Amino acid sequence: MGNVLSLLDSFDASTDTEDTASNLLPEMDLSSVDDLDFAAAEIILTTNSSQLSVVVERGYDADDSDKTDSLAHKVAAAIQHDVAVAKWSRIMDTPTMESGSVDSETARRDVSAYYINIARVLSAISMAIQPEPEVVRNAGDSDDIISPDFSMSRLSFCGSRIRRFAKTAFTGTEDADADTEPETESTVAEMTTLGNQYGIPELHELYFNTDYDNETGAFLGMTDDIKAVYNRDLERFYQAFSGETTVPDHIKRFGDIPLNDNTSDVAKDSKSKDAPSPLFVCKFNESDEVDCDPIFTPDNNEHDGVEPALKSSLITQFAEHLQKMIHSVITRRRALVEIVNKMFVFETQTVDEERKKRPRIRAYLTSDTVEKLVTEAQKIITDMSLQCEIDNRIGDELFTALHAIQTLEGNASQIRGMEHDLDLLIYA
Repeated sequence: MGNVLSLLDSFDASTDTEDTASNLLPEMDLSSVDDLDFAAAEIILTTNSSQLSVVVERGYDADDSDKTDSLAHKVAAAIQHDVAVAKWSRIMDTPTMESGSVDSETARRDVSAYYINIARVLSAISMAIQPEPEVVRNAGDSDDIISPDFSMSRLSFCGSRIRRFAKTAFTGTEDADADTEPETESTVAEMTTLGNQYGIPELHELYFNTDYDNETGAFLGMTDDIKAVYNRDLERFYQAFSGETTVPDHIKRFGDIPLNDNTSDVAKDSKSKDAPSPLFVCKFNESDEVDCDPIFTPDNNEHDGVEPALKSSLITQFAEHLQKMIHSVITRRRALVEIVNKMFVFETQTVDEERKKRPRIRAYLTSDTVEKLVTEAQKIITDMSLQCEIDNRIGDELFTALHAIQTLEGNASQIRGMEHDLDLLIYA
């Protein structure tokens, strides 16, 4: 099926998402709970795709702060009073006969919060694993919204770090060659705080789980237990990105954490002719097996002052490190894909007397289940991002050590060349 992170086949990429809700209302009969789930899914997916385009093109901009507000109004417009109570009964897992105690306005508010929660999870996962709004669609017989096949996005938090050291390829595709497209400056954007990194603002929002504002579509508060988790994760992020153990008082949120440039001078100059970057080609398959090989051929000839065994050992250690790093990302990505597929599914809907395969919210997904998925996604993205940064630092040290050895080899070669020239001069 189509990839959830791109515009689905039934959607027009040029469609203005501001008009999505109004376009859907006359097209669909929203008098049933199932039709509401189809409409909500389409609104959420198109809005998500539009936002991916905006963020990738312009970065996180203050002018886009009302995107949740806009989504909330579109979702609310689709929830009709006569179906709100029925949907509320389903998501609260309450028998219909017992749902008469809830009024339609309360039901509409709770149902809106339920759909917005789903949208938040989708947005955070999209930015964490595949920020590009247009990706290759995966065909198949599954009704899942997104394929579990792994792809390494240049723009994702982890992908941008892996791509510093390795070209990657999924061997399950027809073209199994690692990408040879030159790295561009946009691959790792210039960012000054953690809040500028793709996916981090969306991750931050997942910690808010109370005080839903029906007008803005935002959750404004945290329960005490989630607040404790957030403070712990804030400390973990600060330590990973700063190297310091104590969080200063002015660091209150992820976006406050500065990205200190601890990258070595060698890694910064990775595009120079003396610094081989990337150093490896890493391929992985459907079994999540990863194999990394050096792009260059190690020269095992003995050089003055350089031990060949040391270089060979370092290359092996670097390759094993990348293999573990990529495998860790693949495993967590699959878990995130599973979360998306627990929320969305392709099913057949009759529209204007025509049966079409369309995405929808899964019929019996309850509000409690969605809240658990929010927490699960938040934990997976946090752990994945932190591990990628730690692995990135280790990779930088290995990169520097390997470059130092290559520099020594180059210097030894230059010395031998000079000695040869001197011999020729003396002979002449």
